[in-house]
Parts: sequence; C-alpha cells; structure tokens
Amino acid sequence: MYISICYKKLGYTMVFLVASLLPLRTVLAVCNFTSGNGLQSYTIKLGSAQMTADNIVLARDQFSTGATIASGEAANAVSGTYANCSGSNPYSYYVSGATGSTVGGVSNVFPTNIPGIGLRFYSRDNGGKNYRFGNQGTGGSSSSITWGWNQNGNTFWGVEAIVTGPVSSGTYNDGLLAVFSLGGLTVLNVRIAPFSVTASSCNAATTQPMVDLGTHSKKEFPTQGSIAGKTPFTIELSGCSTSGLSSVAYTLTPLNSLVNANQAVMGINAMPGAATGVGVQIMNQSGTPVSFNSATNVSSFVPGSQVVTIPFQAALYRTSSTPIVPGLVRAPLTFTMTYR
Repeated sequence: MYISICYKKLGYTMVFLVASLLPLRTVLAVCNFTSGNGLQSYTIKLGSAQMTADNIVLARDQFSTGATIASGEAANAVSGTYANCSGSNPYSYYVSGATGSTVGGVSNVFPTNIPGIGLRFYSRDNGGKNYRFGNQGTGGSSSSITWGWNQNGNTFWGVEAIVTGPVSSGTYNDGLLAVFSLGGLTVLNVRIAPFSVTASSCNAATTQPMVDLGTHSKKEFPTQGSIAGKTPFTIELSGCSTSGLSSVAYTLTPLNSLVNANQAVMGINAMPGAATGVGVQIMNQSGTPVSFNSATNVSSFVPGSQVVTIPFQAALYRTSSTPIVPGLVRAPLTFTMTYR
C-alpha cells in the first residue's frame, strides 16, 4: 500500500509599505517684547478750570452735549522698538470695560458710571490727535517685523472727559481702560486717575427781568455826573446745591457800549424817541460802582445755602455837560453766574 504524502508549499508575501515623510513648512505668527520692554502702563490725571482737588464742579446747563470739560495727557516713555514679530499678526486699539459708545452723535466716547459723563481716549503726535480707540476697536493685521512709537514726532496718550447728557454728581470707578494689543501681547494700558463730578448750580429764574427807574425831570441832573432815580434790584438765586458748592461769582456784561467804565455807566439803546445825555449806572448795595465784564465773588454766600440774594442799585446818570434831551431810556444787561 502506497501512501502518498503531499507537501504543500505555502508562500507568504510580505508587503512593506514605505511612507515618505515630507517636511511640513509652517510659519507661526508670534510677537515678543524686545529686551528691557514689557507692558506699558499710564495713569492720566485730568485737569481743567472747573477742577479743584480732583473734583469737577459743573453748573446747571453750563456745558452742552459733546463739550470737553476736562482732559489730560501722559508722554510716551518708550523709545525705539518695543516688540519684534514674525508672520502676520492682529493688532487692536480698544476700550476695555466699555459697554458701548454713547449716543447723540458723540463718536468714540464711552460712558462712565457718572451719569452724563463719558471718556474719549486718543494718541497725539506732531500730526495731531488720533482717536484710535474707537467704538468697536481700531485695528487689523500686519506683517511688520519691528514695532515702535514716535513715528511722527513725540507721542502722547490722552483722554478727554465729555458731557454726554444731563450731569449728575458721582465718583469715577476706574471702569474704563484703553488698550493696545499686538499678536498675543498686551502692549499698552491707559487708565484715568480717580476724579469726581459735582453738579452744582443755582436757578436764577426768580430774578426780576426789568428794573423801572421811573420818570424824572431834567432839573434833577444839574451837572455832569449827577444821578437820579436810584432804584434797588437783586439777582435772586434759588435751588442751590447744598454740597460741593464753595463759592458763587457773578459777571455783569452790558450789551451797549460803556460811557464811563470807572463809574459803571452803560449807554442806552439807540431807538426812536430815546433820551440823550444820560446813561444807566450800576452800583452794589453800598453804592460803589460795579466792575463790568469781570467775575466778582458774592461775599455773603454761605456754602450749603439754597437761596442767594445779590443786591444792586441802578440810577440814571448825566453823561456830559450838553443839555439833556428827554426821552426813553433802555439799557440791557446780562449776568453770568460762576459756581465752584
């Protein structure tokens, strides 16, 4: 018996997959501060004629919407290149903490916690101001390698306090921060030193609008400089702020030319039937001629008083040696109140 033994030769094929690894070229955008440089931080102190010890005192209706009531600047302290970058990097000027731009056509102004007061940040060089810290941020992207200031003369960072509506008293809470970012770097922070606003003023609506000097005879004016019809009148202020108001001053401004400035005599209106040879003299309560066109403090004002009365006197005044021609006498005068 034959036994047939068959051998089956199994062949195995090994397939080797050779992966060809090609180098992948990737350009990474990155910025780094140059040696000795880092975050640039500035704190700006506001200043204005309305400020006393970091307090801005504003009179009622003294400023309209959009008016600048205080401002301040800080000189840029970094010269040369502050950062080097590679690739294309985003950059942005924006205001951190801002809830949006104010309304009323006032651009690039951000509301503060003080009602009626906003802040507007800017940079300034020899080319002027640039309100680059815009409503939604100003920026883009750039492939610039080196970054530095002073491209058009000396650089300053600044801020303006702007009236955005009816103003109420308050203290700024440091809620806004102007920022410049470049790539992954925060390059610049600009903040405002603490300040407060006091909305202080009085209401002059009760002041008499007309003073009647009466009817007089030429015989009452025998010589040049003679007066007649001396009549008291007052500027009446009410509703004055009980706090934040330390002084009150008035400025009297004649609308006609002055006949005798030393004697506070103003000319009368030129109109049909007007008298000639007389003017109107304005004096204080004691009979001393006032000073026109300059602020005079109300010495009787007591801080905390809600009512202020400023007494004056008016009289007809013979202005020359030529005979007086009888007629009408009208002499308008405006007054401006200053509160601090």
